[in-house]
Amino acid sequence: MRHVFASLFTLALGLSMFVDSAQGEEPVLPKATIDGVGPDWKELGEADFTDVNGDPETWTFKDGVVHCTGLPIGVIRTVKKYTNFELVGQWKHLTSGGNSGFFVWTSDEALKDIKPGSLPRGGIEVQVLDHGYAENFQKKNPGLS
Repeated sequence: MRHVFASLFTLALGLSMFVDSAQGEEPVLPKATIDGVGPDWKELGEADFTDVNGDPETWTFKDGVVHCTGLPIGVIRTVKKYTNFELVGQWKHLTSGGNSGFFVWTSDEALKDIKPGSLPRGGIEVQVLDHGYAENFQKKNPGLS
């Protein structure tokens, strides 16, 4: 029910902004930043995450930055559940064609017993691909576009 309410609120907010824009007024929207300031801002670090199905080397933290080898494909999750949040993330693929993402609103059931090399069976993935991904896909699948 919470998610339905949040979706309806988001829809209502979106409609309100559309109406304001239609009347010629540009709404001033808050911007998500990574400067660590703002109401209830919480920067997450190593202690805020736990492994779900990776190897010990899949996800590591160094100098406040999380690193992922991608091998095997694996998931970490926050220790605490968040239902109302703004996600700000920075990433850098170290090779061309990187494929990554953030799963949000993923249930405990979707994370339960997933094997290394697998992704959750539910939730919403915010896909993070770099420009080389399409080129690599076409090379591996010449008949598909």
